[in-house]
Amino acid sequence: MRCSSCGVGLFLALGLGLALAGSAGASTLRLGPVFTDPPPGIDVVLDAPAVQTMPEAASLALVAEDGRAAGTAQSVVPFHTSGRQMAVVVAVDVSGSMAGAPLAGLKAALKNLAASRGPQEEIALVSFADDVLVESPFGAPQGELGTAIDRLATRGRITELFKALFKALALLEEKPGTRRRLLVVSDGRDEGTAYQLDDVIERARSLGIPVDAIGLSKIDPRYLSNLERLADLTGGGYAPAESGKDLERQMGAGIERLRQTPVARFTAPDLPRDGAPHRLGVRWTRNGEVLEDHAMVALPPGEVKPPTPPPPPPPTWLARLKSPPILAAAVGAVLLLGLVAWWLGRRGRSRVPPVAGHALPAVPAPSPRRPEPPLATAPPAALPTHASQPIPVVSPVTARSEPASGPPRAPRRHTVFRQEFRPPAAGAPTAVLEVKTGGLAGTRIPVERSPFWIGADAEDAENSLVIADDAHLSGRHACLTFREGSLVIEDRGSTNGTFVQDERLPVATPRPLGPGDRLRVGRTELVVLLP
Repeated sequence: MRCSSCGVGLFLALGLGLALAGSAGASTLRLGPVFTDPPPGIDVVLDAPAVQTMPEAASLALVAEDGRAAGTAQSVVPFHTSGRQMAVVVAVDVSGSMAGAPLAGLKAALKNLAASRGPQEEIALVSFADDVLVESPFGAPQGELGTAIDRLATRGRITELFKALFKALALLEEKPGTRRRLLVVSDGRDEGTAYQLDDVIERARSLGIPVDAIGLSKIDPRYLSNLERLADLTGGGYAPAESGKDLERQMGAGIERLRQTPVARFTAPDLPRDGAPHRLGVRWTRNGEVLEDHAMVALPPGEVKPPTPPPPPPPTWLARLKSPPILAAAVGAVLLLGLVAWWLGRRGRSRVPPVAGHALPAVPAPSPRRPEPPLATAPPAALPTHASQPIPVVSPVTARSEPASGPPRAPRRHTVFRQEFRPPAAGAPTAVLEVKTGGLAGTRIPVERSPFWIGADAEDAENSLVIADDAHLSGRHACLTFREGSLVIEDRGSTNGTFVQDERLPVATPRPLGPGDRLRVGRTELVVLLP
């Protein structure tokens, strides 16, 4: 399971559980959002498919980064009673293929959803055909969602499915700190040219937003595989609907499953609260079976009280002497003693009687100062007679010479320019990865697509570079992406991390690359080269 962070104090697993009815894989535990406020509390959403009933708190343990149990859940509550916020965007197809019973069933399902939403749920509605319209945004006045549902009508001749999904993801991007889901109702057909299915999948995964899909199989079943792939690779759920009534039932069951999702509440004061991402997990012991999943979580620092300063030491005699009152008294005493001494001395001199016959010695007058003889004026020197003999000029200021030895000067800084990469294409790679270690050492792999996945799972069609002999490499470990002339790498929640120049990358944080950069994934080292 690979996880990535999203928002402040909120981290989402990339493989979120299947929220719709008809989910598969009930033996797998998948974590949803992890809320870390206020400290030291930690709320973990236990997403489907494994959780079909509310688990007991005593069966859930919080697993620290080193694998030890950091505490048992104090309680388990349904999501709609947890006090946490949830934001859902519903994107619906209103092209001509939806006319009649499908659109009627869709509007009935949407009305039930609007009527049953709680105060901590926000719902936005997007419709798409040959254009994309935000029918009701987040924060719309009360009753506007119902009005927007009533005015839904079929329009247009083509379907801009992928463009609509990009718009819906942009709305959810503005809702950090909440549980975010995207629900799309369509037959899976896209007739636009702006985006591809892989673009939507990559965007949803980078934001950590699962996409749930309901496929209208009776309209045109040829394109339903697009919806299945979209839901599977973003951690959402897929369910087919063969009629308007079936659509209403599937949507209602999916939203209710989201509301009833268990939230396990832990208190872990001993975990590191340094704001850096750490790998935390939940271990569920169910009928002798142990299920476990992990997510990258950054615990914000709690309130730290400043340390109490030690009491000051008792003042010394010198410190006492320097106190203002004592210092003023000392100065006054010295002045008084000086005045007394001066008065006594003057009085004593005035009482000395003159001695008869003795006269004071005369002070000799100063002798007059002899005038100094004037300086002799030397005759002017004769000027040189030959023009070839230059007159030496002596500067009144002597230049200070630099010492022969001393500390070396700091080297001048050089401006480093960003390397521009060209767009990748078949036969025209944007870069080349040279493998330095392992069984593929010496091999050069061209980067001819974006995204370019690196992983150990040979059965994963998304992996462009498969390194099956590296036991420390995750199934889908890291991803290279071309973005407007730049080549960036991103770790997607791998177990052992992704390194650039021996620096570990934070999860889901893109890092620009340049020629010569050294990458390390698992135990495999690669070097980025220009083609």
